[in-house]
Amino acid sequence: LEKKMLPPYVSEEYQTLLFFVALQEVRTKHNYDAFLEHETKTRQLLAKDCPFDLLPKEVQDMVYIRPKDPWLKYIFHKATSIAKSMDDLAAGVVVADKGQTFITSDVPIFTYSKFLEEADRGIGAITRGFQLFYPLSPKLLLYLFDDTTYNTRQDKLRRVRFLPNSDIDTLNSLQIVGCQENLYFNDEV
Repeated sequence: LEKKMLPPYVSEEYQTLLFFVALQEVRTKHNYDAFLEHETKTRQLLAKDCPFDLLPKEVQDMVYIRPKDPWLKYIFHKATSIAKSMDDLAAGVVVADKGQTFITSDVPIFTYSKFLEEADRGIGAITRGFQLFYPLSPKLLLYLFDDTTYNTRQDKLRRVRFLPNSDIDTLNSLQIVGCQENLYFNDEV
């Protein structure tokens, strides 16, 4: 990334980058709270038809990670799964020009799909129209996207894109919307 280029798609470095991005997605308090909420709702739905304790242990284990299980086990499993699902996404680097910088937050990854704006469901890497924005530094932002939906004008070989100030401002506003408690930026913002 020092050269403002992504590693080749089929390289170990690219797979490591995807895993790193996935790990950043699942390690947040926001994700952990969402996981606990989902787990609670799943248990409540199951309890309507069958008391949870009467379900076979393997079914219980699929819907509930017991407190004795380490949180790290969950996030590494989840990150591996997410990284695999991101493998077929196109990727690019957005470079902030002079006088521009990216901000980030305690929830640094922002995901979006214009096809699900009205839908009341989650967005994942296999969702049609999926886009992921992740500021890597004040000058670089990683952009993963469904290239079957979005036609970009970026250089296919270098996958680098320069944006006008208004687009950088929009990307920064995503960090403001998505943050839980903290924004991080330098004095240039």
